[in-house]
Amino acid sequence: MRISDLEQKETHVNKLRNKDWHLTAEKKYGEAVQVYDQVINLLDFLKPKETHINKLQSKGLHLADENKYGEAVQVYDQAINLNPQDARSRIYKGNALREMKKYEE
Repeated sequence: MRISDLEQKETHVNKLRNKDWHLTAEKKYGEAVQVYDQVINLLDFLKPKETHINKLQSKGLHLADENKYGEAVQVYDQAINLNPQDARSRIYKGNALREMKKYEE
């Protein structure tokens, strides 16, 4: 039986999620961000919008953990564009802006 392209991609996403979990546990946030980029690219084909938003939020949190608040804000903006009603993306963005002392935004 041949595994479909979709099943192969889903398997790859699951492996990447597992890798991210280990990298996060080891506080290797930079490497975890790279893994999230791969997951997000694959999710474009596989999953509904909400899953994509969750992965963007996780990527933003990893960037914030590395004090890369400007990059985190950009990632949160991507999540907000996918679902402007999602409060978590706006909260995370607000937290990053606060860390950057950009109170007016």
